[in-house]
Amino acid sequence: MKQVQLGQIGPKVCALGYGAMSFTNFYGPSTEEGSHAILDACVDLGIDHIDTSNVYGMGRSESFIGSWLAKRSDNPFKIATKVGITRDAEGNRAFRNDLEHM
Repeated sequence: MKQVQLGQIGPKVCALGYGAMSFTNFYGPSTEEGSHAILDACVDLGIDHIDTSNVYGMGRSESFIGSWLAKRSDNPFKIATKVGITRDAEGNRAFRNDLEHM
């Protein structure tokens, strides 16, 4: 699989990454078992870049990735996550880029 460098000094990653919003029922029903099968397939295909966010299923995507990683002795992925998006007390989307939140 073709590798590309992220930015000028970043790590090399597969030119094709996997967007883990699909682990959250956003596109249809999803399960932890199905999400783990997708991650297994990514490894088999040489895909080593996963994109996720703390708001994908309000943590569900990251939980599924974490439970998959917990079963392994290695981490074959470079994981990009967006941490600045959150919800306020009324459930409205808000942005927090402070160190405490991150």
